[in-house]
Amino acid sequence: MNKRFNIAVVILALSSCVDMEVNTGQELETTEIQLNRSKWLQKSSNSIKRRTRSVEKSKLDNLTKIIESFDIDQLVTITKLNQSGPSISIYYTGERHNIIVILSKKYNSRLSPFRNRIFRSEDRGLSYDVIKPPERCRKLRKLYRNPHNGSKIIITCSHCRIILLSHNSAKTFTAVIKVPFNPVKLIFHPSPQYSTWLLGCDSRRKKLYISKNFGFSWNLIDTGVNRYFWGVPKVDIDPAIIYYEKASSKLTSNIYKYIIRTSTSILWQPSLTSILADSLIVKEKYVIALKKNGNNVRLYVSYDRKLFNLATLPSEMLLQGITVLDTSEDVITLAGHHSLYKSTHLYISNREGTHFHLSLSNLNVKIRSVNNHRIAFYKVHSQGGTYFANQNGENGIVTKITFNKGVTWQLINPPKNSFNGHCQDCQLPNCSLHIQLKRTSKLLIIRDIITSATVPGLILAAGNCGKSLNSLEQVLVISQDGGHTWKISSDYHYSYALLDYGSVIATSKSSLAYNRNGISILYSCNNGNQWHRLKIKNVTSVATFVVDNPDYQSLVLNMLSCNFSQHSIWSAITLDFSKIMRRYCNTNDYYTWKSGSYTRSNQHHCILGQIKSYRLRKNTSCCVHRAGYQGLLSTTACSCTQDDFTCNFGFRRINSNNSQNNYTCSVYPTSFNNNIKCNQTLPSIQLYRKLPADQCKKGIENKLLQVKYYRCEQPNDQINISHLKIATSSESSTSTSINISSTYRIISNKNLALMLVTTLLITFAIAVFVLSIFFCNVSTRLYNLRYHYSNGDSNDNQRLVNW
Repeated sequence: MNKRFNIAVVILALSSCVDMEVNTGQELETTEIQLNRSKWLQKSSNSIKRRTRSVEKSKLDNLTKIIESFDIDQLVTITKLNQSGPSISIYYTGERHNIIVILSKKYNSRLSPFRNRIFRSEDRGLSYDVIKPPERCRKLRKLYRNPHNGSKIIITCSHCRIILLSHNSAKTFTAVIKVPFNPVKLIFHPSPQYSTWLLGCDSRRKKLYISKNFGFSWNLIDTGVNRYFWGVPKVDIDPAIIYYEKASSKLTSNIYKYIIRTSTSILWQPSLTSILADSLIVKEKYVIALKKNGNNVRLYVSYDRKLFNLATLPSEMLLQGITVLDTSEDVITLAGHHSLYKSTHLYISNREGTHFHLSLSNLNVKIRSVNNHRIAFYKVHSQGGTYFANQNGENGIVTKITFNKGVTWQLINPPKNSFNGHCQDCQLPNCSLHIQLKRTSKLLIIRDIITSATVPGLILAAGNCGKSLNSLEQVLVISQDGGHTWKISSDYHYSYALLDYGSVIATSKSSLAYNRNGISILYSCNNGNQWHRLKIKNVTSVATFVVDNPDYQSLVLNMLSCNFSQHSIWSAITLDFSKIMRRYCNTNDYYTWKSGSYTRSNQHHCILGQIKSYRLRKNTSCCVHRAGYQGLLSTTACSCTQDDFTCNFGFRRINSNNSQNNYTCSVYPTSFNNNIKCNQTLPSIQLYRKLPADQCKKGIENKLLQVKYYRCEQPNDQINISHLKIATSSESSTSTSINISSTYRIISNKNLALMLVTTLLITFAIAVFVLSIFFCNVSTRLYNLRYHYSNGDSNDNQRLVNW
């Protein structure tokens, strides 16, 4: 009965609690929630099954305990926004992200927003003031925060070409500006020197505009613009430039460079023209573009703004598109889509982006649309060189981890403890930990994994133990050493937040079902070893969302809840942990941790050729950091070992004794010259190359990087991979930032169009064939009927009438 009631209540709430956006900067990753009846019903039933299977009141292991908390009236503040609507957006503005601005939207039958309101808080959400937007802009769209002056914001309006300018975080509006384009997207200049410069593009008319005075006036740069990017500080000699892609035909474009000081546009690098439309990427030191080549595309890369070079990925399958995942530390990490997106592989480049090698095959990908690929890939921000990736295997999806930017991958160590039967008797290689990386859901804000550069080594994730990933058997797992060792901390939760450099971890579980008795929040002050439950009884909700505060020094947790019992009115919930976490940490509360201390070999503490020492808080200390806390103590380069190198391009890595740290390199016979056969001397070349972003010094570096002549070790090994001969390739958010930061998706639309036309022609031919057979049979039958009718057969005459 309770299950049916929960499902019925959720269905009734569909028309009101629709989506929420969380934004913290000027160009941010936006998470939207759009509910539809079938998906919400399916997700809700799965959530109910998951809840009933778990033992709600079971005791955890000795490492993890739940303690019922005291009266929380002094901790929790609930503000009813008195706004019923399907969409709400929360933004952190101000110099230290201490001012909260909420845009509430309500849609009419045509899905155009109306009855908009602005809620503003100067005390981190303890109280809100209602700001009435100007009459000319009652349909709010999005807020953009100036990254160089957090109090300066711009709010765009829908369908009226109007923007609102404010210099005090929406307390008052300086001006209401009519702009010459539809302001769907605005981009501030990344350099503080040009903090008032803005780019805006009319996505429908493809017109690019620039403003040099914080949006008061706009000038047209060019038309037919598909993509556009600011110059990158410290990379471009003069960052007062714009790189943009201008359409030359329906399927191709050219790359232009706009010099702002002279207001002139020039064709950038005329040697590369007619690139694939909507394929330009400018990210840090790299400029990436695709060009059509028969049934596939070619990848061109410019490093440090030099000439474009053609790069070829080591795969016999045709390249159909790419997704750039990361460009940090002078290395390109991308996913290559092959064979019309039936397979996706991970590739890592050298510094210049001219050579790529296969890092991991058969990535798990969810294709949501032609230009939207969700790659099951995650960059760990709490430790350098660490990635997670989900790989399609024989038994299902398998999660792997790398500590050297994708050179080698391995299964994840299972947790040391168990919980409710999870991860019991789990040992490598038959059983490992698998982590949910990219959940494709528009229903909820689900943060399956969270890391932060301000909390070194800490990883919170939703995962399960077994041979493959199972989304119905997941628990909350925590690692404090960058993914080397794990522990089960609690049962599964939907969103997490880190406060005060990780002093407080807060999680929410009340996200998929109607809660009549309030909502529960778990928080821990010792990295998940012990949990406290906070029960908020004054809120009944269908959906509750924990908002990640960009102010990593804050102890204030903000939440948004959509209430069903009050006609789906949104409420803002604020939990101030500073009222119960009052003790500051002293010297005895810290210990020194070195990144990579728990490597499986236990031979050294180096990751990518260096040791980073941090001052971290002990698990036994529930205290908060003082102002000015600095976690990083020192960075020291290591002496080079074989672990800091891998086989050069054209050589293959063969592990010895099933160890990734002990390997040899074997030559691909046709990698350098198609005329070279085995047992002949190959050209002089380095057998090894240094790992991307590796910072080791001396040691055996000179020995491994010697230029020598090599012979094929296996005469019969004639592997035809001449395509490996390469001619001359980004959290927030965004990631996803991306994180990354940012992820770009590029697809060959012409191939899809060709496939579509071919499919239609085949379908038409089959239809014509079937119709011809049908009419042939009809003609034969009519002839027979007419023959009988002409002979005067009354029965046949009646049969003809009936027919």
